[in-house]
Amino acid sequence: MTTRQETIDRYRHFRAIAKQHLGGALKHLSRTAIKEAAQRLGLWSRGKLVLDSPDEMDLVFDVAVFDTRSGQSRALDRYARAHPAAPGSDEALTLDALQHSRFHIVRVLRRHEVAGLVTEDTVTHEQLWLIDEGFEATARSGMGLATRLLRVNGFYMTTGAAVPVTADVLKEAIASRSAWQSEPPSRFVNDRRFPEAVYAAAIRQGEMQLMQFRDPQ
Repeated sequence: MTTRQETIDRYRHFRAIAKQHLGGALKHLSRTAIKEAAQRLGLWSRGKLVLDSPDEMDLVFDVAVFDTRSGQSRALDRYARAHPAAPGSDEALTLDALQHSRFHIVRVLRRHEVAGLVTEDTVTHEQLWLIDEGFEATARSGMGLATRLLRVNGFYMTTGAAVPVTADVLKEAIASRSAWQSEPPSRFVNDRRFPEAVYAAAIRQGEMQLMQFRDPQ
């Protein structure tokens, strides 16, 4: 049976690779793309970024890196073409997982018996094994989180951006587009505009000021 330390070591390995890829993708972003992402989140005023929490910058980068609204390829995909990873390597595995990551609204169920958390996707009701050392140390049972997840080595990781989700946050996000109010969640949760709507609602309601991301190391 895999031990907790072995699992954490694997997680840290893949997390480091994911951070490297995402850092590379940021270099394929223009200042205009970052500005537009900040504007859509309500974090741009009078020609500059306005942040109440340093973690809000992660949300700006998340929206910008994964954005497809410009009609061009995503910054992450441009990075992948410019810096192809060796086939079969952990770098290639992680990059592919990032490119196929999906936005989820999850609820924390309990601690996982090995490491991390057992969470439930609130739309599909699928149980997901999420490893994040910061969340494991601070998340409480029943807590809702909105985040983009990638699956590697049998578990899920976040792409680095996440917001606490309450019923009010979801209500405001869904109300931001009339079509979503008549659609089932299984449709609008996959809308490319939904993550930024949830992030913006969480920011406006001050949820990010109640959340602090820490590196346990």
